[in-house]
Amino acid sequence: MRKFLIMTTGLLMLTAVAAPALAAYRGATFNEVADVLNDVGFAPANEEQADEAAVYRQGYLPLYPMSFKSVFQRSSGALKRDALRTVTEKDDYFPRLDKLLHPNGVCVTGAWKITKPSPFSGYFKQNTEALFLGRVSVAMEKTTSDHKRGFGFAGKIFPTIDKAQLVETTNFFTVDVLLGTDAKRFLDVA
Repeated sequence: MRKFLIMTTGLLMLTAVAAPALAAYRGATFNEVADVLNDVGFAPANEEQADEAAVYRQGYLPLYPMSFKSVFQRSSGALKRDALRTVTEKDDYFPRLDKLLHPNGVCVTGAWKITKPSPFSGYFKQNTEALFLGRVSVAMEKTTSDHKRGFGFAGKIFPTIDKAQLVETTNFFTVDVLLGTDAKRFLDVA
């Protein structure tokens, strides 16, 4: 039985789920995962991937369509399957995955630093430092501030400050208001 921390606005919830047998996990380096995000060595396997890569290389972000109907018109277990993958898979990266609820987002990198006192332990306690990769996303397909947006934030913490050190990572995700908020910026939400 593995336990996972799922954070939502104003609520911390520890969830225990029976994890399927996992392949041996070797960990990853920050540089290895960052190279995947930066498409180092990426060669499109088909025309769809080539078209998508061209959008990024031109300095734009693709806009993926999404609606409540698109989430539930797939198999009835797709949302559950994807949620279980999120909390049970230990892989540090996957080939491109279609996101059912938060298809549009951007990746961020930086340092994980907890500078203020906190009642939490582990990587949430004060004076913690580590390397960090994350994804900031919005629910649905409206991404501009003139629409309500439901923000999500997924993170991968590398328990080191050495970008080349092989480590086991820790992952989390948060969701603000799935149906959206009038907040103009991601940093303005809880």
